Amino acid sequence: MLEIMVILSLVFYLISSIVLWIYLFNKKNILKKIGFSILGLGYISQLVYIGIRDIKEKTFYISSQTDIPFFLAFILMTIFYLFVVLYKEKIKELSSFVSTINSILVALTLPYVHYTEKIYLKNIWFHMHIIFATLSLALIVFSAILGVVYLFLERDLKRKNLNSFFISKLSISITTIQSLLNKLNILIFISLTISLISSSIWASVYRKLIFLYEPKEIGLIFLLVYYGILVHLGLFLPQRKSLQIKGLILGSIIALTLFILTKH
Repeated sequence: MLEIMVILSLVFYLISSIVLWIYLFNKKNILKKIGFSILGLGYISQLVYIGIRDIKEKTFYISSQTDIPFFLAFILMTIFYLFVVLYKEKIKELSSFVSTINSILVALTLPYVHYTEKIYLKNIWFHMHIIFATLSLALIVFSAILGVVYLFLERDLKRKNLNSFFISKLSISITTIQSLLNKLNILIFISLTISLISSSIWASVYRKLIFLYEPKEIGLIFLLVYYGILVHLGLFLPQRKSLQIKGLILGSIIALTLFILTKH
């Protein structure tokens, strides 16, 4: 029963994340409402799990380190709902960020199943982690290149230098680049999330790891938070386009530095 509640909580958070990712692309309010509602079901599942554990053990349910990620997800949701009560609809824009983080944390508490070393390196979750981590890096580099083009194009337009390379040779408008960069930013955020969720499932189910201690995993978590902030900066401050573009370029420098240092 307890294991089912953990899995159910993870499923709700994952579904909520997917719905809210779609919302980030098309901004349909109905998707935000559905995603927020499913996010609530994940929270209720956690409440039920904690209640059952408390009754069963007749004490506060955290009895080992393996419970800490699940409890952190519960605390994050509680704080999030508190801010929703205080700030109403505006804070709901952070739902995709919260569901993403909670999916990773809850995945770290999945029950361990013993596997040999040969098997735990040959499973779908390990390969998904590698594939999406690589895809994230490729998207980050591409977005940085496009960001540099945007800054040069913006500079030449302000100077009214219509004969410059970026205006005369590139048949693309600055608005189109902005739209493309916004979508790339969201794709990076989603790709990093899938990579880390896959890594969390692999670590907990196949390796019995409590936290992701390896530097490359910590680096991915940092990038996820960084790009999550950039995505939601666009939601809260849509007029600060230049700041978002510069953030993307800085993110690529950070990502490449982490890649070189962690060899991942």
